Amino acid sequence: MKNLFVDVASYQRDDLAYFQLLKSKGYKGVVVKVTEGDAQGSAYVNPKWINQALNALAAGMQVSVYHFARYSSPENARAEADFFLQQVLPFGFDQSTVCAVDCETNDYNLDGGTYEACTNAWLDEVRKHFKKTSVYSSKSWFTNFINSHAFGDAIIWLAGYGIDTLGIDNAGAWQWDNGEGTGLGCDSSYDFEGSFTTSETPSVQAPSQKDNIIKIQKGEKITIEGV
Repeated sequence: MKNLFVDVASYQRDDLAYFQLLKSKGYKGVVVKVTEGDAQGSAYVNPKWINQALNALAAGMQVSVYHFARYSSPENARAEADFFLQQVLPFGFDQSTVCAVDCETNDYNLDGGTYEACTNAWLDEVRKHFKKTSVYSSKSWFTNFINSHAFGDAIIWLAGYGIDTLGIDNAGAWQWDNGEGTGLGCDSSYDFEGSFTTSETPSVQAPSQKDNIIKIQKGEKITIEGV
C-alpha cells in the first residue's frame, strides 16, 4: 500500500478549497503541525492548525498531528509533549489519530543516544493519551545519527528526496517530495502501512453549528438570512 498524504504548517493554506484540491489529487491524509518547543521556550502554536484540521476533515481526509522538537533533555522533551497535548487534547481527537514528532533540529548538540532518550520521553508522554505515534526524520539522521529501531512501535516516517533506497528496513512512511515536484506547495509522502490514510472513523467530530447562541439586547434588530 502506498497511499498519498501531505503535511502542512503555517506556510500552507487553511481553507476548505485547498484540502478539497488535495483530495481531488489523490491525497487521503494530512499531518498538521500544531506546536514547536515548549511553553517556557519558543511556545509556538501554529495559528492555522485548527482550521487546517477541520477543513481537512471536511474534505474527507484523515487528520494526524505533529510537534517540532527542540528538546534539550528527556525532562524537557516531556515538557514539550505536555505543551503539544495541551493543544490537541481539547480538540477531541480519537485513538485513530497519529501523533508525530518532527526530529530534524539538534539545538543543544546532543549525541545520538541522548537524542533517542529525549524522543522516547516525548513518545512515552504522548502514549498516555494516544496509541499511535510516529517519529519523522531525514534519511541522513536515521542512517547516521539516530537508530530507527530505538522507538518501540512508533511509525518511522523518513524524509528523502531523489533517493533510490531508504537506507532503513522499518520505514512506515516516506516523504519523497518537498512540494517542488508536485507544485502543490506542501510535502508529499507515501503511507506504506495505512496509518496516516486509512482510518475507518473520523479523527474528530467537528463542532456542531446548531449549538451557537446569539445574544441580543432589548430593542436590537436582527436579520436572519436563508430562512
